[in-house]
Amino acid sequence: MKKIFIVMLAVVSFSSCTQDDTNIKDEQNLTLDTSFNRSNSANPLEYIGELHNLALANAIETRDDTYEGMVMYLSDVMGEDSASFGQLEPLGIDINSIAGDGYNYYTHIWVEGYIEDREKAYLGDLELVLSSGTSNDEFIANTEEIVGRVLSDEQLSVDSRNTLLGAISLAKHSYLFWDHHEQGGRASRAKGKFWADVGGFIGGFTGSLAYNNNNGNGFDVNPFGAGVAVGGFASKLAEKEKD
Repeated sequence: MKKIFIVMLAVVSFSSCTQDDTNIKDEQNLTLDTSFNRSNSANPLEYIGELHNLALANAIETRDDTYEGMVMYLSDVMGEDSASFGQLEPLGIDINSIAGDGYNYYTHIWVEGYIEDREKAYLGDLELVLSSGTSNDEFIANTEEIVGRVLSDEQLSVDSRNTLLGAISLAKHSYLFWDHHEQGGRASRAKGKFWADVGGFIGGFTGSLAYNNNNGNGFDVNPFGAGVAVGGFASKLAEKEKD
């Protein structure tokens, strides 16, 4: 890999926010549960999901469904140049596929080979947890168990581990966001916007790595930021489909 991105800037910038900043509110001004903040997780990339929920809540509040709007908000929150988030086409993001069916887009990421077989096994476990309809306490414990296995798996590359940890964090926070937004509707294959979220992060993250490896001395894309932006944008696109 040309570069391995460790986005300490995002961690420092976001950790300066108060606890209240994780109380994401939807357009009905209903405060979301904060039990999923990073103090309750061993995941070093837990901030990925927190950033995602902030950006998604902002998109709903401002009624901005564009990728550019998502990028501008995250650029401001993370203190990063908007160019570091990249553009959809160079990252290989298929807008029509996202808008057509969120869950199929998520599975499309698998079929297209964006993730390795070892990663697929963990994501399969994550899907089972997210679809199980358990209580929040069980849900947290089950996702943390997957995080623990990912962290201890020495056969995973750095990029594979980061892809998984970021996807788990975003999936967990997206699950919470849409579960509350839909007033109790659990994540399922019918909830395309949720699965588009997860697929969007994976596509944005891995697409950024591929882009950076092939752009010579050009400006590199931040895969973490791009993953969050594409994930949030994907769920807003898929929200328009009828569940």
